Amino acid sequence: MLATLVAAQGSDSLIRQLVAEVSQDSVEGTIRCLQDFGTREAKTDSNKAAVQYVLRRMTDFGCDTAYLQPFDTLYGFGPNVVGMKRGRLFPDIQFVLLGHIDCIADPPDSAPGANDNASGVAALLEACRVLGGEWFNYTIIFITQNAEEYTSGASYYAMWARQRGDSILGVLNLDMVGYALDGQDSVIALGKMVDPDCSVLLNGFCFSTQEYTALKVRRVAASIDTLYGYDHIYFWMFDYPALTVTATVTDPCHHTRGDTIGPYHYEQCGVNDLPMCTEVAKAVVATMAVLAQVEGRPAVAEQQPGVAQGGGTPSVVRGLFMLHGDRTQNTRAELTNVEGRSVLVPHPGPNDVSKLTPGVYFIRERSAVGGERPAVHKVVLTR
Repeated sequence: MLATLVAAQGSDSLIRQLVAEVSQDSVEGTIRCLQDFGTREAKTDSNKAAVQYVLRRMTDFGCDTAYLQPFDTLYGFGPNVVGMKRGRLFPDIQFVLLGHIDCIADPPDSAPGANDNASGVAALLEACRVLGGEWFNYTIIFITQNAEEYTSGASYYAMWARQRGDSILGVLNLDMVGYALDGQDSVIALGKMVDPDCSVLLNGFCFSTQEYTALKVRRVAASIDTLYGYDHIYFWMFDYPALTVTATVTDPCHHTRGDTIGPYHYEQCGVNDLPMCTEVAKAVVATMAVLAQVEGRPAVAEQQPGVAQGGGTPSVVRGLFMLHGDRTQNTRAELTNVEGRSVLVPHPGPNDVSKLTPGVYFIRERSAVGGERPAVHKVVLTR
């Protein structure tokens, strides 16, 4: 199981510590602040003020850089906000967190958008706050995209990233995670199994959630035809693995002036389950800590013999995986996915991995006669 692998990497205790730092009061404070702008409709001055608020928060929370990304030249939509936590070992390989900042209602000057989508932005910013002071091997991009209710700043970002040739191993989109009914306090994680294959990302999120949080998650595998309206689809269009995490119950005040924070499990409001929203933030922290590899300088602890592409550091592989060293009949190696499932039994020398889905894998080496703890080394497959 992946839990065993994480513990072997020495990061389990740190991940639990980071998850414990997530604060419900902080999540609630962010939702209330965004709600109090009155409206965040994408064309309004209030939207642009909210954008500046998020930009300040990302900067204060320790992003290495945070900036506004204008994308509209015709309708006057507000910009995206992009924050970056730069990876120490592999800065050009990224994981992306999304949460749209705009909202809509009729009339547009009264659109508090507490659940849609201050809840998702609050979970994203809480993850940014907790993770901002840590080191990671891989880069984390925090994006509060704009105009999701119209044309989507996420569409622009995905196209821009593909044109730049960005290597994005996974995108996690948070949209409406603050409303539940008694006994239905859970979220769904929406992903595809082909074109692109999001199973590695989906399994990584579900593992991290189950291992480190109390959040209940239901996996949903769907086609692009059934999921229009969520911003992860734009990343699918450019062949990036992406998920949307959203509550299983839609609030009755969706796209109305009633989308505000209410009492716990009160039905006629937008956000009524702050504990669930907080658990979503914890799940995001755990997922990023696992996949983007928190732990300061993990390469010091991960020096293992016999793996190419950087010696003692995690390997980045494109097409061929090289396994160095002599193997005897008493030594066995296998390549596993994030669930701990074997996907390849490599042999010494080059191994073709071009048909495997890009993502995080682990190479495990152990004695064939047993009795020894396996040596574990991370491998990242990219196109």
